[in-house]
Amino acid sequence: MSRGGGLRITPEEAAWLKERAQEAAWLERAQSRGSIHRGDIPSSISGDEAHLPAAEARTEGRATLSFFVAGKPKSTQTGSIITVNGRSFPIRRGTAWSSVCGLVARQHAPAEPLTGPLAVTLTFYFSRPKGSKRTYPTVRPDAENLAKGLLDSWNGILYADDSQVVNLHLVKRYSLEGGVGVVVEVEELRSG
Repeated sequence: MSRGGGLRITPEEAAWLKERAQEAAWLERAQSRGSIHRGDIPSSISGDEAHLPAAEARTEGRATLSFFVAGKPKSTQTGSIITVNGRSFPIRRGTAWSSVCGLVARQHAPAEPLTGPLAVTLTFYFSRPKGSKRTYPTVRPDAENLAKGLLDSWNGILYADDSQVVNLHLVKRYSLEGGVGVVVEVEELRSG
């Protein structure tokens, strides 16, 4: 980090983020249509080369995963509630972004979902609005609404259930190079 609180990245990372900005534009168009199917995603986005190399490491027997999902982060909000046979189900809005994140997570998932307590860090990158003098994106969407749908979408993929997340760190930042998306970091904590 620099003294001014800005994020410093290497020239290679800057070039990579610029390339992802085009993919982010495609994702934004796809999200506005309301549904994304794996076959609709261009190979430049769905292939492993489209994302930061996944880091899956074992530190003292604990798993650590990290990857990047390109696209404009969207919040997942509960809309209305429907009741069927006495059971209530929330109708969620903004699930296309969660679906994309779920697809990318499958590419970086461990062989078996993690089963212990987890620490998750989600760093969301947004485009800075023209003329904005803000240092941080202190506007909507709310950080917790951004995380809600993502954590649910990774059930059975990265971990057995999102109730395993005992440490959740959410960060919102402006992207310096225009690349938008989310950096996902999942760390298995020691049990005991």
